[in-house]
Formats: sequence, structure tokens, C-alpha cells
Amino acid sequence: MTDDGPSLAISLRAVMSRLTPAEKKIARAVLAAYPFAGLEPIADLAHAAGVSGPSVVRFARTLGFSGYREFQDALKAEMREREESNLSQALAPGEGAEFDAARTAFHAGIDETFDSVIGDELERTVELLAQPKRSVALVGATYTAHIADIFHAQLGSVRSGVVRVHANPLLAAADLLDLKRGDILVVLDVRRYDSAITEVVRIGKELGLTVVVFTDLWLSPAASLADRVLTAEVRAAGPADTLAPMLALVETVSELVAAELGEAAVDRLSRIDPLRLRLSRGAGWL
Repeated sequence: MTDDGPSLAISLRAVMSRLTPAEKKIARAVLAAYPFAGLEPIADLAHAAGVSGPSVVRFARTLGFSGYREFQDALKAEMREREESNLSQALAPGEGAEFDAARTAFHAGIDETFDSVIGDELERTVELLAQPKRSVALVGATYTAHIADIFHAQLGSVRSGVVRVHANPLLAAADLLDLKRGDILVVLDVRRYDSAITEVVRIGKELGLTVVVFTDLWLSPAASLADRVLTAEVRAAGPADTLAPMLALVETVSELVAAELGEAAVDRLSRIDPLRLRLSRGAGWL
């Protein structure tokens, strides 16, 4: 993997349909405990996947590596990027966040985000979110909370049953408990991952919820438990990551859901708008 390319996890998901049955077992074993499963000795990964050691070597070669060791080296390099801090990014050699560098990074981030979208994942996510009988609960981590707020506003305006899970653990527990089996839990989490997000997803799976994770190219630990995963590039020119590509992805999904809902979305907006106008005239509103 190069620094500019997609993560191994994204690559695995993209090629899954073209893998042999044994290779699919290995890919699923790697993704189930990503990235640590891929750092285990060949015998351990083979045992976890229920295949032979030579199958693991062939799997690595199918992905374009000379062997399992090179596959692991790529994973280790990816993990170093995954664990970068704001300080390490600030100290990294480069042009820094000058105007042209920042503009290039933001444009590249959005392009890479849309290039990395796996069509099947996107389509199934949109189909899920466009089912009005299934409630949708949105959860943002520390860094992604405001993206969850925007997602809530855009999705909630075109369909009913969209809730924003509270940050307070007591109220969050009540929010999750009020959902019914088959409802949809959407979480957003990027590097410097929030451990609480993974716990929310575990609880969601225990409650029978369908889980969609929006994360970065290195994948939040919550992604291994998800039913659908969509990723965004977060690298920028300066010391802080950018969520501009994540916002572009979320807004695109919102637009596609509105298009999928069709007249139902338009009808909801036609009933919301007069109420919005009345509320906006209220003195001291919010």
C-alpha cells in the first residue's frame, strides 16, 4: 500500500467478490479483527480462517504482495498512519498548511473519498436509510459529533423516525433501548477513535439493530461489527485531520436518500416548511 492509496481493509472489501472461497475466509478473518488479525503468524491466521497456511500466502499474492511478510509490512505502515497524533502530523516534513497545499489536500480528500466508495455499500446504505418503517439513530464521536448533527438535520427533514442519540450515557441508553429490532444505528468515528463508539455498536448489535459505520480509510474498530461501512479520507496539509470529505459523503447519502424516497420526501418537506416559517418568526427562538 502506498501512503496515497486506500487501506488494505478498503481494498479487501472492494475485491471480496473476486476472491476464491478460501481467500474470502481469510479476508473475513482479517476484517473481523482489523488490523491485528493480519499481524498474526501465518499459522494463527490460517487457523482463525479455517484454511491452510499456503492459502494465506496465496491470499497475500492475490492482493499483489510478494508474500505474507510484505502484506504484514504494509499493514504495519498503515497502522503507523492510523496512530498519528496532531503533534506527529505537525512535525512531519512537508509543505505545511499553506493556502495552495490546503486547497490541494481538501480537493484530493473529497476525490479520494468518492473514488473509494464501494458501489454496493453505498447503494445498500441508501436503501436502508430510505425505509421509513425503520427508525434511524445517529451517533457521533468527539470529533465527528457536528457531522452527526448535520446528518440528523438533513435526513430528518426528508423522513420521519430519525433521532440523535444523546451524549449523556443515561439518555443514550434510553435512546438505544427505545429502538426496535431491525432499526438502524448510524455511527461516525475517525482516527483517534472513540472507544465509546465501539461499545455503542456492540450494544446496538445485541439489540438487533442494523449498523452503518462512517469512518476513515484505516477503519474505526467499530467497523468490524458493522453491517455496512462507508469511508472518507481525512488527511489534510496541516496538523489536524479534515472532515470536509466526510461531510461531502454524508450530504451525498442524504441527497440519495431523498431521491430514493421521491414524493414522500417532498410531501414531508411541504408540511415541515410552513411550521418552520412560523417558528422562525418567534421571538428569541433558540
